[in-house]
Amino acid sequence: MDTMRTDMKERIERREDVLRRLKDIFINNLNLNLHPDEIDPDAALFGTGLELDSIDAVEIAIAVEAAFGVKLRSIASKGSFRTMNTIADLIMEARKE
Repeated sequence: MDTMRTDMKERIERREDVLRRLKDIFINNLNLNLHPDEIDPDAALFGTGLELDSIDAVEIAIAVEAAFGVKLRSIASKGSFRTMNTIADLIMEARKE
C-alpha cells in the first residue's frame, strides 16, 4: 500500500513538473505577458483560451520536443493540443511515466 502511494505521489510530482515547464515554454516562446500561475492548465489553447494560432502550435511542438526529448508528432492526435493538460498527458505517455 505504501509503495502504491509513493508511486502515485512521484507520478503527481513529475506531472506537476511537466506542467510547470510547459507554462514556462509557452510564456517564453510565445512572449506571453503572463505569470505561470495565471495560466489554467485546462484552458483552451486556441479560440477563446490563450488564442493561439497554427504557427504558435508549431513553435510550441518544436520547443516541447526539444525540452522534453520526445516526439509528439508521432503520437499526437487532432485534439492533443487542446489544453496544457492534454499536452502534459502526451509528454507523460511519450516518456512512459
